[in-house]
Amino acid sequence: MTTWSRVVGASEKTIQRLFHIHTGLSFQQWRHYVRMARSLELQHRGSRLLDIAIEVGYANESAFAQAYKKFYGHPPSRDKRQEHALSK
Repeated sequence: MTTWSRVVGASEKTIQRLFHIHTGLSFQQWRHYVRMARSLELQHRGSRLLDIAIEVGYANESAFAQAYKKFYGHPPSRDKRQEHALSK
C-alpha cells in the first residue's frame, strides 16, 4: 500500500478506503483470495506443494497448508489426491 499511495499521491488510508468501496474487501482479504485462487491453479498444473507455497508468498509448506485449510476447510493434500484420482 505504501508504494501505491506514493505513486498516486494519496494516503494509505484513502487507498484502503477506496479499495474496500470498489471491491467489498480489504486489501488483505483480497490478497488472501488471490493467493488461494493462484494456489489452486498451480495445484491443477501439478506443481509441488512446497513450490506452490513459495510462489504464493508463504515461507514454507506448513504455513501454506494451515492457511489453505483455514480458507478451504480441508488440507491441500486432499485436493491433490482428488486431482490425481480424476486423472486416472
